[in-house]
Amino acid sequence: MGCTGERARGKMRGLQMGINGAHQYEYTVLLDPDEEGGGYTVTVPALPGIVTQGNTLESALEMAKDAIALYLEDLVADGEPIPTEHIPPQLARVAVTA
Repeated sequence: MGCTGERARGKMRGLQMGINGAHQYEYTVLLDPDEEGGGYTVTVPALPGIVTQGNTLESALEMAKDAIALYLEDLVADGEPIPTEHIPPQLARVAVTA
C-alpha cells in the first residue's frame, strides 16, 4: 500500500444540497502510504470505524467516497444523526528521543 513516510491528506468538504434533494457532505480523509506493500490506507477522523485502502491515490480516494457513502446510508437507515466536520483535524510531526 504506501509510497513515502509522510502522511498525505485528502479532503471532501462541505454540506450542500445535491441532486434529488440529497445532502452532500465533505470530510477530511487521511491517506497513509504503505511503504512495504504500496498504495494507501484511508481513515476518516470524523467517522470512526471507516478504514479502507487503494493501490493508487485516486483509487484510495474513490474507496473512501464509497465507504463514507455506505456509512452515511447506514446512519440514515438507523435514524442516527450524520456527523459533520466543523473544524478539520490537523497533523503535526513531533520528534522524540528513545
